[in-house]
Amino acid sequence: MNRNSPKRKIFLIGAILSLGFAGLVRAQDDPQDPLLKQLQDSAFAKYQHSDFHGAMEDYEKGLARARAINNQGEIGRFTGDIGLIYSDLGNNNKAIDYCQQALTIHRSIGVKRREATNLDILSRAYFNLGDYAKSLDYANQTINVAREIGRKDRILDALSTIAAIYRVRGDNAKALDSFQQSLAIRKEINDEKGMAVDLANVGNIFIDFKQFPTALDYAQQSLAMSWKIGDRQAQGESFTTLGRAYAGLGENAKALDSYEQALKIYQGLGYKRVEASILGDIFLCHYALRKFPEALDCQQKALSILKKIGDKNETARTLCNIGTIYEAMGDKSKSLDYYEQALELYRKIGGKSDVTWVLGRIDVVNGTAERKR
Repeated sequence: MNRNSPKRKIFLIGAILSLGFAGLVRAQDDPQDPLLKQLQDSAFAKYQHSDFHGAMEDYEKGLARARAINNQGEIGRFTGDIGLIYSDLGNNNKAIDYCQQALTIHRSIGVKRREATNLDILSRAYFNLGDYAKSLDYANQTINVAREIGRKDRILDALSTIAAIYRVRGDNAKALDSFQQSLAIRKEINDEKGMAVDLANVGNIFIDFKQFPTALDYAQQSLAMSWKIGDRQAQGESFTTLGRAYAGLGENAKALDSYEQALKIYQGLGYKRVEASILGDIFLCHYALRKFPEALDCQQKALSILKKIGDKNETARTLCNIGTIYEAMGDKSKSLDYYEQALELYRKIGGKSDVTWVLGRIDVVNGTAERKR
C-alpha cells in the first residue's frame, strides 16, 4: 500500500439493502399476539428509516414479551431480528451471538425460512470480521437450506456474500461467476431491479480487473434498465458503479457528477449508510485530485452519519481515511489523533487485519517504520 493510500473496503452494491429488508420480511407469518405484531410493525418502520436503535428497543420489548408467553417461534424470530440489527450497527460479535441462538431455536422447531435468514446474517457477520472461511461455510449452508425450501431470494443473498468473499481474496473470476449465477436466477424470475443491481455488481468486478471500458458498459446497461423500471434504488446503484468506472478511466469530473446523482437519490430515499458510502467514493475522487479540504469535508459528513446510526466498522474506516488526509496534508498531530481513534475502535470490534493496518500507518507517521527497516 502506498504511503498515503486511503483505507479501502469492499462495498458490495445492493448487499446491505437486500440483506436488511429481506431479513425483516414477515408477510406470511405475522405474530398472532397483538402486542408482538404491534412491536414488529413499529420496529420494521423504524428500520426502513435507518433508526436502528429505535428498532432495537422494539425488538427487545418483543423478545421479552415472547419469553413471557413462552412462544419459542417468536423468541427465535425476535432474537434473530436483534441479531440483524447488531449486524447493521457493525457489532458483528453480538450479531453472531444472537443469530446463533435464533438458529438453534429455528432448527429445533423446523422453521427453515428463518434458519436460512439466520445463516445468511451469520455469513455476513463473519465476512465483516474477516473470517472468510466461516463466512463461506455459512453462505453455502444458506444456499442449501434456501434451495430446499425454494427461497431464491436467500440464494441470491448468499451468492452476493460469496462474490464479496472472492473479491476480497482477489479471486475476481470466481466472484464474477457468482454474479453470473445470480443474474441467471434473476432473469428466470424476471427480477429486473435485481438484474440492474447485478449488472452494476458485474461492472464493479471489471473495475477490480481494471477493465474500465467494460465496467462502464455494464454500468450503462444497469442504468438503462433502472431507468426503464423507474426504481430509484437501482438508479442509485447504477450511478455509483458508473462513477467508479469513470474514476478508473481518470475522468474525475464525470465520476463526481455520477456520484452526486447517486448521493441525491440515496439522500431522498433516506438510506443513510449508503449515503455515507457514496461520500466515501466522492472523497476518493477529491483525494486523487489532491483536493484535501474537499476530501476532508466528505469524510467528516460521512463520519457524522455513521456515528449517528452506530456503524462501528464504517466509523473506524472513515476515521482511518481522515487520518490519511491529515497525513497527506502533513498534519502529524491530527493524523495520529484520528488513527488512534480508529485503532481503539478496531480493537473493540475485533478487526485484527485492520488493527495491523492502522498500527502500520501510525509507525509511518511517527517515522518508526523507516527506523525498523
